[in-house]
Amino acid sequence: MKRILYIITLVFILSACDDAFEMQVDNTYGDEYAWEIASHTTGILMQAYNAIPHNLNHYDGDFLDCATDNAVSLKSASAMARLAAGNLTTTSNPIGNWNTAYKQIQQINLFLRDGGLDDPAMLYHLDTVISDGYKQRLKGEAFFLRAWWTSELLRVYGGVSNDGQALGVPLMTAYASPDTDLSTKSRATYEATALQIFEDCDSAYALLPLEYNGPSKSATEKVHDGRADKKMCLALKSRIALYAASPAYQPSGISDAELKSKWERAALFAYNAIEDGNLGSYKALTTSVMFSKTIGTEYIFSFMQNNRAYEIANLPPSVFGNGYTNPSQNLVNAFPCSDGYPIGQSLLYNAQDPYANRDKRLALTVLCNGNNIDASGYVLSVYYNKDEDKAAKDAPGALYNNTRTGYYLRKWLSPKEDMLLVGAMKNDYHRIPLLRKAEVYLNLAEALNNAVGPNGTLAETGGYTAKNIITTIRLVSGGINNTQYLDDNANDANAFKQIILNERRIELAFEGHRYFDLRRTNSDLAESVYGMTCELSNGTLTYTGTESNSVEVEARAFDQEKYRYCPLPYSELQFNSTLINNKGW
Repeated sequence: MKRILYIITLVFILSACDDAFEMQVDNTYGDEYAWEIASHTTGILMQAYNAIPHNLNHYDGDFLDCATDNAVSLKSASAMARLAAGNLTTTSNPIGNWNTAYKQIQQINLFLRDGGLDDPAMLYHLDTVISDGYKQRLKGEAFFLRAWWTSELLRVYGGVSNDGQALGVPLMTAYASPDTDLSTKSRATYEATALQIFEDCDSAYALLPLEYNGPSKSATEKVHDGRADKKMCLALKSRIALYAASPAYQPSGISDAELKSKWERAALFAYNAIEDGNLGSYKALTTSVMFSKTIGTEYIFSFMQNNRAYEIANLPPSVFGNGYTNPSQNLVNAFPCSDGYPIGQSLLYNAQDPYANRDKRLALTVLCNGNNIDASGYVLSVYYNKDEDKAAKDAPGALYNNTRTGYYLRKWLSPKEDMLLVGAMKNDYHRIPLLRKAEVYLNLAEALNNAVGPNGTLAETGGYTAKNIITTIRLVSGGINNTQYLDDNANDANAFKQIILNERRIELAFEGHRYFDLRRTNSDLAESVYGMTCELSNGTLTYTGTESNSVEVEARAFDQEKYRYCPLPYSELQFNSTLINNKGW
């Protein structure tokens, strides 16, 4: 795997949970020595990159979707299983990132302060011109990384208090030394936190290249995946502007005009990401893109790995995987038919042939009964054979770790033949997105719809409409060329909003978005997770659960308003009496 290669010789003594902001440099060699060598100094910045999870299933081996109606985890005691069961408290938060994020922000602030970025004597290259370019770029990277980690805190801990305040997180824009009194650092408002992220992104944008394609040995040489550039800054602004306009994060008493201006800002930022970021036209996510050594044009911020970790975790046990992530019938039902209509409204849908005539993203995302597991043509068999009185190889009960829902994960799993064959295991390149083009286009569609309706345009956003964006996405990604269903709903912004959210659900499935999208949009959190069963008798397959949600797999316990927001850590509340917790906690 390509990684950011710098010698890291600075060692940090990180304090306990109660003092998450505090950090000291181990001065075994003395601070002066530690900061006078550029390759040593950049190590502190690289830690902020390396701390970003490099896998989408980094929640105890599960995807965050397993805590939503998209999937369940096969592991009954996993972090996502606990979260899905309602195990979310001030002392137990399976997605909590408070300590990690603030430690990275502290490191970044220390780098900005002591990294010699404004000191002509500090050389990052023997050629002083190139050295100045490196210092400019590294400073831009630091601003972007601070924005990134602040945005990750905001996604988890942003919320509304019992008295109606929309609150973000305590802002750290300078290094806080150990003797600094942090016990009075209050949460900024949600809007102020978003504005700080925008400011850091703008500072980074001014210093970074659009992309890394400079000549050899230049400060913008294209040698590493995942280094901050202008495109990442614009895309991150687009994401946070969308969140800042979302209904779950508005203070009580906000006017319609104020809310509309936030949606307009979100639309403008998404448009800027497309135009100023030179993203180009919308492209589909395909297997050739997902399993490529090269970045391609779909990815804005990504990591690449060459391994078989996803396959070990999620392929069916019949091909030596562990089948951890089981997509739900709920998710399968969300993929429309090839005529563009939902399954309940389409004449093409047959509950006894449920995977025919569907949006082609279904086959890219979920392994369904009868699908090829890999390039060998080995077929998934998820049914009970009544004639032989036994479960087929991939059905529940055939093996103890077979699927709970009747489905297995397809997305992110290599189609290579016999990936996990004993004695001949294979690796494949996996391109893992943190920001990608489809999200930005979907951000623009949602913002435009909420600001000016499905067919409305804004002068600053180049003639895009929510409807024409969704039409393009459904055609390019889903293979749907019939627009009648969109036409039928194009005069109702509320109805069209549900179409857009469904497009986000299926396009961005298993990318860590569904959990936050449900919460920020005030959607139902308590929907049970359903699956399907299938029987084979006299050569005929009979499906149950594909015609209605009748095969309940797991009830969900998010039945109180407080579950819309994460609680702040108990240790921080004890340490800092000025912190206000989110509603219900």
